[in-house]
Amino acid sequence: MHAYEDPATPDMDGLQQMDGAGLRVPVRLDQNVPVYVLPSRRAVCFHVLSASDSEPVPLLSADLRRRRAVIVADLPTWMGEKSMVREAHAFLLPANVPIVVEHTEEIYVRCYSVDGSPHTAIVSVLAENWAD
Repeated sequence: MHAYEDPATPDMDGLQQMDGAGLRVPVRLDQNVPVYVLPSRRAVCFHVLSASDSEPVPLLSADLRRRRAVIVADLPTWMGEKSMVREAHAFLLPANVPIVVEHTEEIYVRCYSVDGSPHTAIVSVLAENWAD
């Protein structure tokens, strides 16, 4: 048996590459176990401009460390997977209504045009990453 010498708080890339083999012990809980949500380590705030007459704009890239993101647009905006946004089959984010996204996939946006004329939406994001 060899000593395990990894740091107490390894970085995420190193943790995901670790070998999963080892001693596994089945556990059955007979009582409630408290669960604590860790605070976000950091947050990033930014905005993008999204025109209704252009290709979808990348809003958030795929990020396994993202805890959640709050998104709000000043005009109705298509939001979701690139191909779905391009074809107007994605989620239609209403104007000035914040939405909380708690997944780690990439998100694209494109402004929705009610009257067929070109419009440009300002899409604001507050993205939080998990604490270590």
